[in-house]
Amino acid sequence: MDAKGLVRACELLGIGVDEANRWIDSFSIKNGIRMHVRWREANADLLYLLGLVASDGSVVRPHHMSFTNRDEVLLRTYITTFKKLFPELHPEITRDSHGTVAIQACSTFLFELAKFLGLTTAFERIFELDEELIAAFLAGYFDGDGNCDVSFGRIRYRKKAVSERDRKIVKRLAQLTRRLGIPATVAGFTQSRGSFGEGNAINEISISGEYARKFAGMLLKRVQHPKKKKLLKSLLIKPTRPSKFDVVPRACASLLAKIRSRYGIDASQIDRSSYVLAFERGAITVSKQKFAQWVARLEDLVGDHDEGIRELKKLCSEDFILERIISVREVPCEEEYVYDLTVPGYGNFIVESGLISSNCEGQLVMDRELQRKGIYPPMNVLPSLSRLMKDGIGKGRTREDHSDVSNQLYAAYAEGRDLRSLVAVVGEEALTDRDRRYLAFADRFEREFVNQGWEEDRSIETTLNLGWELLSMLPESELKRVDPRFIEKYLRQAYAKNSTNSDKK
Repeated sequence: MDAKGLVRACELLGIGVDEANRWIDSFSIKNGIRMHVRWREANADLLYLLGLVASDGSVVRPHHMSFTNRDEVLLRTYITTFKKLFPELHPEITRDSHGTVAIQACSTFLFELAKFLGLTTAFERIFELDEELIAAFLAGYFDGDGNCDVSFGRIRYRKKAVSERDRKIVKRLAQLTRRLGIPATVAGFTQSRGSFGEGNAINEISISGEYARKFAGMLLKRVQHPKKKKLLKSLLIKPTRPSKFDVVPRACASLLAKIRSRYGIDASQIDRSSYVLAFERGAITVSKQKFAQWVARLEDLVGDHDEGIRELKKLCSEDFILERIISVREVPCEEEYVYDLTVPGYGNFIVESGLISSNCEGQLVMDRELQRKGIYPPMNVLPSLSRLMKDGIGKGRTREDHSDVSNQLYAAYAEGRDLRSLVAVVGEEALTDRDRRYLAFADRFEREFVNQGWEEDRSIETTLNLGWELLSMLPESELKRVDPRFIEKYLRQAYAKNSTNSDKK
């Protein structure tokens, strides 16, 4: 069956190609080579390999993917990883008179795979991957084209700015590091001397301070280049200089001034008076490390009983990134509230900084399939999230069983959705009684729990009771995420209600 035939078969079965992918054992590529499916999703080995290609290789027509380098360890690593991922393919290895080795594979499959992940443009799809895979890609890129300056405590990626794509790649690398919680500065300059040649325009991203040390720890899990590995290890133990991102927020200044005033503490008791007062006026910024020293001195003077001091300790220890606001533009809006509503596949965008600031309480993911079923609101609960739920539920807030019921409903619904995909291929006859219960649960969960209608105003109490009613469809032995106390207290009531409803029917 060719690719078009697969798509047609999926249409007839009413399933997506992604679902059918789970049952593909092998496929043929050009020249009759049969590729066995050893991995069905992108993995760290693949992303590391593509990082090497993106930095010191190329993906060009007609269907070539190559990697060029002189370091023997790196070349061996590339060949070993390549053979592990694609054992049926046999790359051509050549060495020129200068000792540079080129490892080249001619394969439509590899070309299309690399193209799909954005290696022919600016790594768009890689930005959407999990953090572990992004870290593996950046490790490969660092092995090929990265640099570690231990004396200045920074990690750099440089690229000759020949085309607009080169400039986009540098910005994308900065976005990728931000996905890992590592801020980077992007700069452009003209090279006076060095490996890129005199007079060439160079774009560079630079990571410094404590973030460089954190990033070095991530890279060391996969980096293979001997010299670069040694430099990264040196960076881990070297004292770091604060970066421009490693500063405390302005709120610390006013809070510090209030605490000093409350206890009659002179600025000189904390540090140089001019330094402390300039910070309180907003004239200068202070690094988290320096401010932590100030807070420690305050604590020595007044103790840790003060709520303000505890707040200052929290502000200088939390993991956040601060950047200077360049401009603020007011946008007219007719709506009173703005919600963070996401519809996958219909609203994909990437801002240049790689960060989106939002004061929304959570992320609500809308689902086209649920909309077609008439479910309102068509909310896919699996990828949706609430940032306040963890600390805002439980005894004294909502109800003691809230967290357990939520976790069990989530797990049961996820299993029911997975089984739907299986039914489309093997048929319902192949399912066990347990499987059928989960399928029925998923249907009722969407129809009765997610679906609320325009006019319904459902309370927390009613919602939790409905959750128990749905969970009573499953054997008690399946409720592994619920405390036995809650099962005894609430599940019996749900059984009784289900029994009453059945009698009425």
